[in-house]
Amino acid sequence: TARGADDPRANATRIARVAVDPRDLRRHDLAPLRAGCRQAYAELGTRDTSAGDDDSGSLLTLVQMLPDALVRRLPVPTGPRVLASNLGTMSPAFSAPTGTPARSIAALAGHRVVDDAEIRALGGGLTAWACTSGGRTTVTVAALDPARVPDDETLRDLVRSGLAAWHVEARLW
Repeated sequence: TARGADDPRANATRIARVAVDPRDLRRHDLAPLRAGCRQAYAELGTRDTSAGDDDSGSLLTLVQMLPDALVRRLPVPTGPRVLASNLGTMSPAFSAPTGTPARSIAALAGHRVVDDAEIRALGGGLTAWACTSGGRTTVTVAALDPARVPDDETLRDLVRSGLAAWHVEARLW
């Protein structure tokens, strides 16, 4: 659901699915990915979600109203291989609520009360969130595949090698 200017919902989001050709990434060509993202988000803007035209909107809304005991019995839907979100530059109201701006802000969407079996059922992947505050961009990455990424050090090594392939210098926490 898109959030309007006067909308009090803090977590209204729009999710667009984009296929990524790994060959483009190996060539360090982000143009097809950017074009795919622009097209996917433009298509979201033309859908009539009130008619249930959205891939997941109506069903997801219904599932969120069900009791947890019932939802746990439903099959776990497969998730995307990568979920990435660029939250952009944080507003001063968020990044400096007391007047002193934060040097860094980290953001990450997480699954509450999810065990390894449920994470495996999602099909693995990564989630990454970027936000900027005080001229510093922070990217938070989480692995969703305990078989391939069993611990924090493995994830750090993967992120480090991925950044190096793109000639990006970063400080890892």
